[in-house]
Amino acid sequence: MSTRTLSLAVLATVALLHGRAQGDDEWPGLRGPHHDGSAARGSRFATDAGELAVRWRTPLGSGYSGVAVARGRAVTMFTDGAQDVLAAFDAASGRPAWRVPVADAYKGGDGSFDGPIATPVIAEGRVFAFGPRGQLLAVDLASGGTLWQVDVAAREGARKPHYGFASSPVVAAGVLVAQVGADKGRAIAGFDVATGARRWTAGEDEVHYQSPAVVTLGGRALVVAVGNARVFGIDPATGAVRFEHAHGGMSADIAAGSAVPVPAGEGRVFVKTHLDTSTMLALKEEADGKIAVQVLWTAPALKTTYSVPVYHAGHLYGMNGRTVLTCVDAATGETKWRSREPGDGFPTLVGDEIVFLTKARTLHVGAASPQGWIERARLDLFKDLVWTAPSFAAGTVFARSQGELARVEWRAAAPGLASAAGGDAAQSPAFARFLQEVERAGDKTAAVDAFLAGIPAGPLVDPPDRVVFLYRGAAKDVGIATDLIGARREDPMRRVPGTDLFFYEARVDPASRVSYQFVRDFEPPMPDPRNPRRVPGQGPTEASSLAMPGWKEPSHLGGAPPAQVGRLEKVEFASRARPGAKGAVHVYLPAGYDGSERRYPVAYVLDGDGARDKGLVPGSLDLLMPARVQPALVVFLGRLEWGGPPPEDQGAAVAQVLVGDVVPLVDGRFRSLAEAKGRAVVGNFFAGISAVRAAFDASAPFGSLGLQSLAMLDSDEADLLPLVRTAAERPLRLYHDWGKYDAHATREAWDMRVTNARFNQLLRGKGYAPSGGEAPDGTGWASWRNRTDLLFEALLPARP
Repeated sequence: MSTRTLSLAVLATVALLHGRAQGDDEWPGLRGPHHDGSAARGSRFATDAGELAVRWRTPLGSGYSGVAVARGRAVTMFTDGAQDVLAAFDAASGRPAWRVPVADAYKGGDGSFDGPIATPVIAEGRVFAFGPRGQLLAVDLASGGTLWQVDVAAREGARKPHYGFASSPVVAAGVLVAQVGADKGRAIAGFDVATGARRWTAGEDEVHYQSPAVVTLGGRALVVAVGNARVFGIDPATGAVRFEHAHGGMSADIAAGSAVPVPAGEGRVFVKTHLDTSTMLALKEEADGKIAVQVLWTAPALKTTYSVPVYHAGHLYGMNGRTVLTCVDAATGETKWRSREPGDGFPTLVGDEIVFLTKARTLHVGAASPQGWIERARLDLFKDLVWTAPSFAAGTVFARSQGELARVEWRAAAPGLASAAGGDAAQSPAFARFLQEVERAGDKTAAVDAFLAGIPAGPLVDPPDRVVFLYRGAAKDVGIATDLIGARREDPMRRVPGTDLFFYEARVDPASRVSYQFVRDFEPPMPDPRNPRRVPGQGPTEASSLAMPGWKEPSHLGGAPPAQVGRLEKVEFASRARPGAKGAVHVYLPAGYDGSERRYPVAYVLDGDGARDKGLVPGSLDLLMPARVQPALVVFLGRLEWGGPPPEDQGAAVAQVLVGDVVPLVDGRFRSLAEAKGRAVVGNFFAGISAVRAAFDASAPFGSLGLQSLAMLDSDEADLLPLVRTAAERPLRLYHDWGKYDAHATREAWDMRVTNARFNQLLRGKGYAPSGGEAPDGTGWASWRNRTDLLFEALLPARP
């Protein structure tokens, strides 16, 4: 049953079970006083006319930990660069109160920032925290004195997830409960709050980054915890498992692997389970004390996100994907509305209002209403990215970024001033003039018709570098996805008032080319209907291409004369290097191969299916050979079937199949130049990892290496860099390029442009001289195929 609907008698029972009722001025842990992301009942924050204002701010180190507030202290965790710390600040002034070292700084990687992930919990004058290396500790709230500390990895056999321990503990019935992830029925553990001694363990499941919640059923506190495969309901006092339910979800980190259960009405718990769906469970207490679990609905809502939704008056409010705030009927799973505003971020419920903190550093207030998102106030709060939901205590908001902690209050607005920010003025002079004209026009439709008829198809390019993307048509909402803003992001397009024309402005390098797609009314992405230039998109649908005036169109993407056209021969194989695996190659045989007896050099292209279908590489080879590229066999290796679960290190496995199976197959069946100097290996993005491994294989089977937009996260870098030998040790002809607008995430800690530039410098430091470099382009096959000529000219130069 939701704590929002509990009777006074049940509230009294819950207060006894928890030791004492949390005061109205407290936010004791990750999900607040009610474990559902809502503030104390009866809050009137932002109910009167006013605006958001910063009371104080103070610097922090990076981390994901939320802010717990109690007894005049605001407590969080972060890294100071040398150590991860648990720190308290005076809630009234923001001045530091104490700081406790937890362990050596936990370095982020593979897209994550440095620092702790879990949020501390405050109970009965103690602070309990769980560090990313596995330190579970208790600290006196007033003084910061350490009361006890336990290494759960060493003592409990807990297994550290890739990004570190992340479970935010809860306190219920006088027991500290955390998901520690040990095996043999010890996924969840209860600890004595006074000593840290283990009180009980429960649950057979794998734990990644989930946190438990406390719900109340039949007047009794129940800890609900989600593992990678199951949901558990546990009596916090004894550790007795009152229910266990196989949720059938996916262990992916952004699915069940980071689930936090959300109380959502009487006897209901919302659980994120799959990449494409989430689930509402109904809990019913039975006569024998067990709890029956029923799946009320499974729906494609509030999924593919790390943000945890909130529940209010029959509806859930949270992120659907990484860009869209969504309202869902908690009884049916039906989506009531979707909004691109206020952006990608984290909600907290305060009374009838949603306080929303975006990754893009802004704080917003809007009504929790099934009628839609109506913003009442916004504040540009931080300079650093945000990955933490706001907390609410003592009538104010406590929020943190990757670099600051701030307390924000609601103040009466100055007379005549609106608290909500308006849109920015157009920066393109040509488009600004149009906006003025359409504002004055009596017939706005005719004004839009005339404007579009007077400009070329596609985006409006206002030299030298202003671009206005334009969509016209019946729509309630239009977003844009483009290389310019990076991966995992869609930005809202603005409607020209009184028209059906939407626009989005950007600055683009005058000599560049980028891809983009529109997202109309949250449907699948689509190309620009006004732009005939189509290119492969990042998903199954096509994208549109914007070529700036200084962009040079590649000449090798046209059709070759019949006499220059080669042919493809498909060969299937079963792997000996990886028993059970099988695959196929398409071998490009250049014009003249069949009438010749000569031996040809060979280029092995990984991600061969993409290279053939989206990269149009065979057609480019027809045009490039023999004038610019020497005639060669080009082997396109398709997707492998592993005959079981995919190997953990697919990059190494693909390289193993390439060297152990494909090269011998080609040398035995075709007239190849069967020596290292006659072989090249080519890989783009993730396939580039396999290409690097193969090029530096101990057997030295290749003399040339071609890389485009190498997708290298921190763990890949750590694995690959030790393999790279010097040019003297392993002579290689090298080509390496990446795009100016290549794959990057503006709200996560990864940028393939940076890692490619760094890898290129490493190669140069090893004595290599790779051709290529940064290209004025985006990412994906729409970009890579523009440089097929440069790549093959470098690896297989035409004979003089």
